[in-house]
Amino acid sequence: MRADTARATFVISDFADGPISTSIRSGDVDVSGDLSKLRRVRVDTGNGDIKVVTQTAVSLDLEAGQRLGQGHHRRAGRAGRAAGTQSRGSDARGGAGHAKLDAGSGDIEFRQSGGR
Repeated sequence: MRADTARATFVISDFADGPISTSIRSGDVDVSGDLSKLRRVRVDTGNGDIKVVTQTAVSLDLEAGQRLGQGHHRRAGRAGRAAGTQSRGSDARGGAGHAKLDAGSGDIEFRQSGGR
């Protein structure tokens, strides 16, 4: 799935397979579903929040960066959080695929909820 636009809010639910690539100057991106087969993710919002909620475990190297906002990620019993107004990033390595999430001035959330 690929989407590039100036202003929009994308809600992608029950997503199961294939790469995700979005670039939005202003707007939010919400992705949810069984993301266990996901191997390539690129989400870039200039001014918007990114939320990825998977129902099952994923195998992705996670690279998240933002200039303003808050970041939350939870994986394999570890949780991380970053907040403030400085440029920062978070990396989690060892997966079969790669996810790059970049929110210029927005929050980033990546977590597993329910499921297996």
